[in-house]
Amino acid sequence: MQKLDLNIKSEFIKDNVLNVDFGGYGKHSKVSFPIKWDKVSAAKSYALYMIDYDATHVVGFPFIHWLVANIKNNELVYDATHLDKTIIQGQNSCTNIQWLNTRNHKPSIEEILENANYTGPTPPDKDHIYTIYIFALDKEDIKLQPGFFLDEFYHKILQHIIGFDFINVKYHK
Repeated sequence: MQKLDLNIKSEFIKDNVLNVDFGGYGKHSKVSFPIKWDKVSAAKSYALYMIDYDATHVVGFPFIHWLVANIKNNELVYDATHLDKTIIQGQNSCTNIQWLNTRNHKPSIEEILENANYTGPTPPDKDHIYTIYIFALDKEDIKLQPGFFLDEFYHKILQHIIGFDFINVKYHK
């Protein structure tokens, strides 16, 4: 797996700080921010995930905020989580918290898909750093069902990764 320099950027990330509007302390906590990166000529699709490793000491695990496969271009537009019907989205960690709180309740498909989208940062204790990974893939269609989990995502893309890059962004409490 080769580390690339994909020049990941968004008009809503300034000095590696995510605009407050795209998290729990703003007005768009469920609206995904636009993000783009340099095109990889051999890539047939891209995948992305956004994770908060700082959440581990708060909730007991790194918190997944966004998990996306089958991205056809080298960008996701404003509110792609709701507007882009060509992407497939996996579970964010809100599902894990719901399952932990209701151990005897097996969620319905509707409940599962409710958390297959972007959920904005809301650090409860201090500023957190969020890592956004972009993977360039040699396969156009990664066979995943909406609502997939991170482990499924990883196993499906592993043999198709041309290269990857990541950016660390802060969100202020």
